Amino acid sequence: MTDVKIQSVRNQMADVHRSGTNRSIEWKRTQLKSLKRMLFENKGQFLEALAKDLGKHPIEAEVGEISRTLSEVDELLRQLPSYAKPHQVPSPGVLLPAFSEIRYEALRSPGVLIIAPFNYPINLSLVPAA
Repeated sequence: MTDVKIQSVRNQMADVHRSGTNRSIEWKRTQLKSLKRMLFENKGQFLEALAKDLGKHPIEAEVGEISRTLSEVDELLRQLPSYAKPHQVPSPGVLLPAFSEIRYEALRSPGVLIIAPFNYPINLSLVPAA
């Protein structure tokens, strides 16, 4: 990828983040479903690439990479509402009667770099991105 393309993708991601679109549960659910669909639609190409590049047998690739990644995405979809809820935590005594909570929000940066090892490249690169 050229620097211009990288900057263009980064700018698009930053625009989405600034708009607040990526904070909604529905947006996250849509992204996870898109990831799942991409895995289904391109499974043959993934299996072929894993066999060609790493010498993985199709059954090993299906079980260790594709199925495992799909089950992780399914679990994220199931747990998404509870992940998005604020969680109350104890407040320090000196701050009483205050309450404290932890809120999970999208990163302030528009993107992340994920470096995955070669032994399970699909699972170990896509699950952290999800």
